[in-house]
Amino acid sequence: MKYTHESEALFVQRTATPARATITLHGHKHSAVPILAASLAAEGVVELERVPHLQDTLLMLEIMRAGGARATLRDERATIDPDGFSRPDVPPELSRPIHGSLYCVPAVLGRVGAVEFATSGGCAIGPSRIAGQRPSHHVVDVLRRLGASVETSDGGIRAKLRRFTGGAIDVDAYSSGSGVRVGPLLSGATKTALIAAAFTRNATTTIERPYRKLDVCELARFVGALGHEVTVGDDAIVVAPGCARVHTTTFDIPPDLSELMTLVAGSVHLQVPLRVLAWRLSELRHALGSELDALAAMGVSLRWDDDGVDIDPPSSVAAIDIDVTPDGIYSDHQPFFALMLLRARGRSRIRDRVWTERFAYADELARMGARVERNGNVLTLMPSRLHATQTLSSSDLRSAAVLALAAAGSGAVTRIDGAGHLQRGYVDFTKLLEALGARAWRSSAPIGLVA
Repeated sequence: MKYTHESEALFVQRTATPARATITLHGHKHSAVPILAASLAAEGVVELERVPHLQDTLLMLEIMRAGGARATLRDERATIDPDGFSRPDVPPELSRPIHGSLYCVPAVLGRVGAVEFATSGGCAIGPSRIAGQRPSHHVVDVLRRLGASVETSDGGIRAKLRRFTGGAIDVDAYSSGSGVRVGPLLSGATKTALIAAAFTRNATTTIERPYRKLDVCELARFVGALGHEVTVGDDAIVVAPGCARVHTTTFDIPPDLSELMTLVAGSVHLQVPLRVLAWRLSELRHALGSELDALAAMGVSLRWDDDGVDIDPPSSVAAIDIDVTPDGIYSDHQPFFALMLLRARGRSRIRDRVWTERFAYADELARMGARVERNGNVLTLMPSRLHATQTLSSSDLRSAAVLALAAAGSGAVTRIDGAGHLQRGYVDFTKLLEALGARAWRSSAPIGLVA
């Protein structure tokens, strides 16, 4: 298996307007990746259902195999037997392409008692002062608080551990605001503490004021499935040692929230009604509560039933202001709201209080005629008609997705540079576009993973 490079170009062209298309969601990447890392804490075999075939999940499995574990992905079932895992160093050629490899640090440390980690990668959506690099100091701090000896140099992490000691981690300490929960560290701090807690045998870990979105709740549920006593309360997640040894852990990954939001944005922008099939719909609706409230305020109709959701796009939407916070709308989803709000009947604003500089896509939309203005972490959008542009440039996963959707509305062939980012978040983005009446190709092959 090899991977298309991030700089790969995607060509997009609108070909039809389907009366109504049907598409099925894939598994949630942000849940699958930390759960794969936490699988190293298992005392037996782990079987994960609905694992999406993405660069992130495939590289996580390769990291496990490089360390001596047995790890396979057939169809959408991943099977992991961590018994032979003994390698402390995480190969940088495997960790560098993805951000989720950072969760190998607590996992390898807990399994082996030592870890050497050079770098992680993924989308460069961090502060511009450090060239978009994403932080890791919160992971280091959590590990130290739970008993590890950690050294850092040149962005790398080296740590040793006798055993995780348990204790209390206050996630609010990783907020970048005073008196308000903002910034990008809350999720990673919570997941690091949960993965470390999965290795504790004689101690209790209390995670106070945790990040509480779907990926964390699923990770907590998985740690419980490994045999620990896990309590998820309003103000804390408590992980206590369990009594029973679990020989086989079977776990089901939930549907991908961001894939659904991509389809909603595509439906509204391209005016294509969609039928989206999924599973565990109650969890999906709960996880997207803030997004669904915003869509309802915009006038975007979603009709839910036992098997999925129907999206009926309005010809225009109501203008609203959106606040992106760690406890509300996902930062991953604000580009999709931006595209939809260009159809609004007035001025809208998006303020991102998680990844505060995640607006690279806005300059490209402006090249297509979008009337947008950025002031710090606030993007203002006015009603706009987009026109064809020969070439667009994407710098991250969601930027690539939203620009592809925008380009599909123009009718002309549009080249999107940097579209290789899509392989980290979509199993087959070309099929998604096809459902919306567009075709996409990379030279003569679809963008994505190449066997």
